Amino acid sequence: MKTLIIGLGNPILGDDGVGWKVAQEISRQLPVTDSQSPVEVDCAALGGLSLMERLVGCQRAILVDALETGQGPEGSVRVFPLEALPNPSAGHSTAV
Repeated sequence: MKTLIIGLGNPILGDDGVGWKVAQEISRQLPVTDSQSPVEVDCAALGGLSLMERLVGCQRAILVDALETGQGPEGSVRVFPLEALPNPSAGHSTAV
């Protein structure tokens, strides 16, 4: 089963680069040199359809990103299963 780990964010914007830092640390500790490896680690500064295109072909994805929730102290790690995310059926405010 192919797993893609993507660190999201912008590394030059301080806290927003935490996804990249985590992905880079995972790459350092879990060096993947074989294209047949079940794990791929990447960093990306994208979202929406571009992010969805990046997920094509993967059976499992782990997205690491910064998020301000107002719950818990800064730097807390939260896990959100897919079912807990908002309903994506309305892609924008003018969806019908």
